[in-house]
Amino acid sequence: MHDFMKTKTSAAAAAMLALAVLAVFAPLGQHDFIDFDDNVYVTDNRRVQSGLNAENLLWALTTLDQGFWHPLTWFSLMLDHDLYGGRAGGFHWTNILFHALSAALLFLALNRMTGALWRSLFVAALFAFHPLRVEPVAWIAERKDVMATFFWMLTLLAYAAYAGRPGKVRYGLVLSAFVLGLMAKPTLVTLPFVLLLLDWWPLRRVRRGPAFVEAGAGGGPVFADAPIARLVAEKLPLLFLALIAASIAYAAEKSAGALSPLEAFPLAVRFENALVSYAAYLGKTIWPADLAVYYPHPGAWPLGRVVASGALLAALTLAFGYLMKRRPYGIVGWLWYLGVLVPVIGIVQIGFIAMADRYAYIPQIGLFIIAAWGVPDLLERVPGKRAILTVAALSAVTALVLLSRQQMET
Repeated sequence: MHDFMKTKTSAAAAAMLALAVLAVFAPLGQHDFIDFDDNVYVTDNRRVQSGLNAENLLWALTTLDQGFWHPLTWFSLMLDHDLYGGRAGGFHWTNILFHALSAALLFLALNRMTGALWRSLFVAALFAFHPLRVEPVAWIAERKDVMATFFWMLTLLAYAAYAGRPGKVRYGLVLSAFVLGLMAKPTLVTLPFVLLLLDWWPLRRVRRGPAFVEAGAGGGPVFADAPIARLVAEKLPLLFLALIAASIAYAAEKSAGALSPLEAFPLAVRFENALVSYAAYLGKTIWPADLAVYYPHPGAWPLGRVVASGALLAALTLAFGYLMKRRPYGIVGWLWYLGVLVPVIGIVQIGFIAMADRYAYIPQIGLFIIAAWGVPDLLERVPGKRAILTVAALSAVTALVLLSRQQMET
């Protein structure tokens, strides 16, 4: 009975979160197409304009058009055209729906892994309503991001089920969701590494000795533990598929002429931009101001900013590493943030951009996990902790909603 009530409560919370996302992002349904990639993906794309048919399905499965192999993205855009014709509102609503479902799935996955309903809901709300979400959701050409993120979250939820009771069928569900995500955008190439992080915390699947027994995070659910070698081995099929997807993505970007040569951006410049961008994303997470559609690469950053950014990243890495045993969520969230950004941090330089709001879509979740678990720990001995946290959480989410609505109007 208790488990039934918990399931019912989490399902209700997920549904309310999804409905709130639909309501907050509803104004985007009134927006039109833009001449920045929407034309090549939809309005001037004869394949999408002719809708779903056998010839177009085959084309979507084989083309590297626009520098990606993402057949599911093409399928969805063709289906939208069949449903809505040339009405941009329908395409926007599909993006909004994917984002709403992603937020709900993120909550369900974290709640199942940790047993911490309110903290999981807070993470999902921060993810859902942060102003950096506006770009990928509002931009029809970024259907690939919202679709890939949906399958990322679906993979997380499937993995939570698998970790609780490993088996071939459940592993097959993890693998299937992962493959579908790769077919939407190769964003999921870092997901196998995130699953390994989650094995450490909150799943606590890493076997630490024959007599080791420990409850799940925060007294939450207990998951089947295993030697680290086995945990790595079960990720090998995912890693193999990720390597194939990454290779295809690199070849596609190269064939599209999107990769900037080393002559234009030497490795030293790329690493400097990576340090500055990591710090900039962190800053925009805390204070989401001066957001832009395009952040031009300056060619070279001032040495002081590079050094300061590197020092900040090093200090935070050392701090979370030091607290790893007592506060494992810190290092997990931080490595999630650092690791998931790697493919888009500029080491492989695409065009002439320094960073992009959409690149933070999934990486930011790591920072939100740190906040959701870290702030309550910091206030552990403060009188009236629960009331303070409730007011602070509601205030933060309300502020993000208002900022996102304002961003939609710009």
